[in-house]
Amino acid sequence: MKKALLLSILFAAVGCFGTDIYLCGDSTICHYSGKYAPKAGWGMKLKSFCVQGVEVINLGAPGATTQSIRMTHKLWDKLINKVKPGDFVVIQFGHNDQKPNDPKKPNHVHCGVNDLYPANLAAFINEVKAKKAFPVLATPICRRIYKDGKFFDPTKPTLREYSDAAMAIAKKENIPVVDMNGLTTEMVVNAGEEGSKKFYMILKPGESPNYPKGSNDLTHLNTNGAEIFASLFVEDAKKQKLPIAKLFK
Repeated sequence: MKKALLLSILFAAVGCFGTDIYLCGDSTICHYSGKYAPKAGWGMKLKSFCVQGVEVINLGAPGATTQSIRMTHKLWDKLINKVKPGDFVVIQFGHNDQKPNDPKKPNHVHCGVNDLYPANLAAFINEVKAKKAFPVLATPICRRIYKDGKFFDPTKPTLREYSDAAMAIAKKENIPVVDMNGLTTEMVVNAGEEGSKKFYMILKPGESPNYPKGSNDLTHLNTNGAEIFASLFVEDAKKQKLPIAKLFK
């Protein structure tokens, strides 16, 4: 009896060893080298929330869309070839998908909220399932844009519309989704126009040696924002009791 109990405790303790989390997305989740500090994707901070033995493999890329991550960046095939049964794949896109086609950027393809975007997400989901791994969608984090003291999203279709499309696909495919857009919007609105600056790459000239002229980037996070936004993902996964939550402390 005691031996069986001891074995069950041991298996529970090591159950997460060998399970990896793969991240696939754009510049808001991806890894940055030190020369870009303090810029950080929230995926860079996810490892610190994981239990021992869990690895986080970040295959996000600046400028990536649901189309280019496969066709141009060539990262999706790399991910799908490496992922193994039981792993988790967190997928977050939207920021670049919503941008219109640009003749100066021939490799960029606009992924509409009603066509390519949901179709590409569905393809990702089914390919992950085929590897007996577990897909998790994350909606795109919000941009910090204020006008006349009020938060708003000027781009059409909005990131909220892309988020709703992602959530609809998750429901259709019966997979988990973390509404990072809703969570981060609430965080930014509650912090206010001034207080929310602490999450983003907003720097005064001379404040960072990597940005001598300063920065007024309303999309990308600093290390503080990345850690806080990663915590939002983790806490929501726990709140929803998602399978991926077992990998978090």
